[in-house]
Amino acid sequence: MLKAESQNIPIENNQTNEAKTLLLPQNEKKKMECISIIGWIFQILIWIGGLNFLFLNTYLDDEEKLEDCNTGFIIYESICYILYVIFQFCSPTFSYLRHKKSDEQLFNKMKKLFNTPPEIQFICECYHYETRTYTTYDSKGNRSTRTETVRVVTSVNTIFF
Repeated sequence: MLKAESQNIPIENNQTNEAKTLLLPQNEKKKMECISIIGWIFQILIWIGGLNFLFLNTYLDDEEKLEDCNTGFIIYESICYILYVIFQFCSPTFSYLRHKKSDEQLFNKMKKLFNTPPEIQFICECYHYETRTYTTYDSKGNRSTRTETVRVVTSVNTIFF
């Protein structure tokens, strides 16, 4: 039986964050999604606070209550905005922007990729299955038998094109 296996190609440090994201483990992807969702929640809280502030300033007539609301609004919005900015600095988008390459670096990278010949490797693995039976005796003379199927590789060949 022939089996062709795909090779894992390592990612270079200067590839885009999006390409790295596709190859991240599942728990890392979930972590990045969680950071994005938390950022969205803080953004929504900021908008709700701003709309609430506009509503209170428009319809509240008592100056003392209005001053208390303005102070609470400033504290609320400041905390939400600081947390929002912190989560945005942890976001994958900011990571991409931080590692963005210049046009010349991108052109040189693409030129290098086009001028480098591809490396194609074909791996052929021949194997068969053997059924093995083991018989054991315990101290009382009782016999127990177990059977297992084992994959035996008879040949592995690699060809580079």
